Amino acid sequence: MKTNTNHTVDAPIGDVFNWLTDVESIAAVLERRHITVTRSDDAGPMTAQTQLQVVALIQGKTSKIEITVAQIDPPHRLVLTAKVGAFRAELTADLSQGTDVAVEAVVTAQSIAARMMLKAGALAQPRVVAAQQEIIDQYLAAQQAGSAGV
Repeated sequence: MKTNTNHTVDAPIGDVFNWLTDVESIAAVLERRHITVTRSDDAGPMTAQTQLQVVALIQGKTSKIEITVAQIDPPHRLVLTAKVGAFRAELTADLSQGTDVAVEAVVTAQSIAARMMLKAGALAQPRVVAAQQEIIDQYLAAQQAGSAGV
């Protein structure tokens, strides 16, 4: 399953990239949705191979998701890979001057049962895209408002 969203942010590209790689701020936003995000390494700039652990309620079950920074090219690209059970995901955020942020998420299934769940989940794809769009827009707006007040 593949989803795409686009966001336009009125801020310098470097600031937007820093917002997208600020694990503590992202964790605060996701905590409101009962999702916990922690880093396995010390704080500091995100680098390739930075590991994140996410605990979320997925289909009524608590799931632990391992996320790895697969590629980081400040301030233009961030690629995250994730594993949870029989699912694999890749999230790519591409930034361009302007600042336009294109986010693509690709989820693949590694078992027959997971493929069936993914097909059923495809019916909910418009809701998933809308939720993804809402979370990213709210986060970027909050970051932009916070930096404007500085």
